[in-house]
Amino acid sequence: MSQERIAGFDIARSLAIFGMVIVHFLLVMTDGVPSERWSDTLLQLLDGRPAATFVILAGMGVTLMSNKLTDPNAVHSRKETGAILRRRGLLLLGFGFLNLTICQGDILRIHGVSLLIVPWLVWRSSRTLLLTSLAFTWYAAHIVIGLGGVIILGWTRTSHLRALGAGVGFFAAAVTMSLWWRGRFRNGPLESVLRSVG
Repeated sequence: MSQERIAGFDIARSLAIFGMVIVHFLLVMTDGVPSERWSDTLLQLLDGRPAATFVILAGMGVTLMSNKLTDPNAVHSRKETGAILRRRGLLLLGFGFLNLTICQGDILRIHGVSLLIVPWLVWRSSRTLLLTSLAFTWYAAHIVIGLGGVIILGWTRTSHLRALGAGVGFFAAAVTMSLWWRGRFRNGPLESVLRSVG
């Protein structure tokens, strides 16, 4: 079964992750700093939208993957796919709880629970979830590496403009690293971990 990527989905996921990265950097790096009008406006504009967009795209991926299961040459059966999704859900749930030590605003726990539940729901409607390769890797990395580094370095009380710059800079570095990675490896780092559990 071929695993063709849909460029529009990848672009939309990238924009959703970009929005989540900006929100997280603004919230963590400006903790206790008087708010600024432009950053308040930006936070209100983004308020939950990137995460919601990401979840909607995951639901659309469920539909696409379920259509692949009707292929007579499908690699996995429904039962095997359900087991894989549950194992991946447990892994994401674990990552989400680890992330609580750094940032409480991530969607990894929600996505992990969704992957645990979806096999029972999806077979009734012939849907399953499609996990992204580098999307989850960079989402997790911006929390663990990016925001973790911000906290360790004591940059939690900085200007809003500096926080925005840090978020944009981290995202640009992630895109550059992703392009380098995709030119050399078939799967993203987190995707490789998720595939190893099922």
